[in-house]
Amino acid sequence: MGNAEVSREKIRLKLSMPLQIPVIVANLLVGDDDYYVPAELKKAAEAHGPYILEHLFWIRDEGQGFKQLDGHVVSVKHPDYENPRVDFTTLGQLDVIYEIEYALPGPPAQLIVKHLLLDGLEKAPGVPWFLILQLRIGQKCGGEGVDGGKPRSLTLEPGDSKPLSFTWPAAPFGETGETKTAAASAEKTPAHLESSGEGVIRPKEPEPSAQHRSWLLPLSVLVFLVGVVLSLAWLRRRGRK
Repeated sequence: MGNAEVSREKIRLKLSMPLQIPVIVANLLVGDDDYYVPAELKKAAEAHGPYILEHLFWIRDEGQGFKQLDGHVVSVKHPDYENPRVDFTTLGQLDVIYEIEYALPGPPAQLIVKHLLLDGLEKAPGVPWFLILQLRIGQKCGGEGVDGGKPRSLTLEPGDSKPLSFTWPAAPFGETGETKTAAASAEKTPAHLESSGEGVIRPKEPEPSAQHRSWLLPLSVLVFLVGVVLSLAWLRRRGRK
């Protein structure tokens, strides 16, 4: 069973499977005491991560051809291999949990999931293993958690491939890239700067404060009176001549 979260940048998959599956793939055998060696169980579970990447495909389709996504194992959560010790009958009772990420170049319009786990392996001569994979897939459009509608459930039998379609808002929470850029520019540009209209940022002329305006009028009157006195003095002097 697996839970996948599809966002604009990646697919994050948490896959839980019985320890029996890594043991089958590794062809691991019990020891002389009919128990598995804990270190060998852990090694088989770790090696199963790359096997999943090679047999569980996420394929992107943007209308220009199909491309398989590259993934990597983020973590492996192991069960307790020693208490109690594991024999063949208890393999199916212990789960290994794999956390895997697949990078996306952008919000996917179409994805195809293909399951080939245990493909080509037989439980007996001529009798292949039949592994059913159940996936729950949610869409993360912006904030925390799955918010792209009701999660979808897929059941895949061996060799199955199933398509998924996604629609995405223009930007998370309705915010456009232009809005983000404008907001960032407004935060970075000091309030006392303004554009000259020629692509150059020039200092904005400061406006006179209320204190400055309070003495501008008396000063203007004084300058006017001084001008009048000087003019009268000049005319009187001219008249004497």
